[in-house]
Amino acid sequence: MALTDQYIVAEQGYCELNTKVDDMEGEMSKLGRDRDVNPLRGYKAAVRKKEIADRQYCRIERRIADMRATTIEGLSAKVRCALAYAKGEEIDEIEGGSCADSMARSISDDLQQIMGKRA
Repeated sequence: MALTDQYIVAEQGYCELNTKVDDMEGEMSKLGRDRDVNPLRGYKAAVRKKEIADRQYCRIERRIADMRATTIEGLSAKVRCALAYAKGEEIDEIEGGSCADSMARSISDDLQQIMGKRA
C-alpha cells in the first residue's frame, strides 16, 4: 500500500476512535460520571487506542512531508494527504501544525528545489 494510502487509512481510523471517545465522554457527562474516577467500561482502552492511532498517522504524515517530491505525482500525494485531513473539503485555511500546514510547507520546499532555488 502506498504511503499516502496508509496515511488516509490511519487518519480515518484515528477519527473513528476520536468520535468513539468523544461519544463516551458525552455519555459520562450525562451520567455525571468522572472519566478518571468512574469511567464507562472500555473508555480507558479506547483512549489508549486513540493515542496510538494519533501517533501512527502523525508519524506517516511526517514521513510524507519529509520526503522530497520530484514529480507531479509526488506533489499530488501530498495534496491527497492534506485533502484527507480536511475530509475532502476545500482547504480554505491552514492552521499551525495541521496536516495541511505540514504539506503546504513541504510542497513549497519541493517546488523551490525543483526550480533550482533553495529558501
